[in-house]
Amino acid sequence: MDLTIQQGDLAFAVARALGSVPQKSAQPLLNCLLLEADKATLRVTGSDLDLTTSVTVPSLGRAPGRVAVNAKHFNEVVRKMPRGACHTAHREEPTRGRLRRRQGLVAVPDPEKRRVPVASRTQGRHQV
Repeated sequence: MDLTIQQGDLAFAVARALGSVPQKSAQPLLNCLLLEADKATLRVTGSDLDLTTSVTVPSLGRAPGRVAVNAKHFNEVVRKMPRGACHTAHREEPTRGRLRRRQGLVAVPDPEKRRVPVASRTQGRHQV
């Protein structure tokens, strides 16, 4: 998964989906958010098995994919990032018979100087 997204849109989606994630759970996967990216959007989903919240925001996807991240930690990281475009990357590398996962979230200007679409809450582009 490799994409570029506005920090404000990512913070909005994570905060909304975080509302469905339980504080403590016997199942560790329920403490995570599911991030699913395609070429034009990022979907952030949180669930406690009774209530599921899924938020779709615009992004520039270079490589589609999905990953589960710790909801509380990811929310703190996204909130503290500087405003503007941020680039996320997640890839899997085989090493000695097992997969090593590398992920990162970097707040840097878009290297290709492309304008990242900004969702306008007044135009209803956020789907909740």
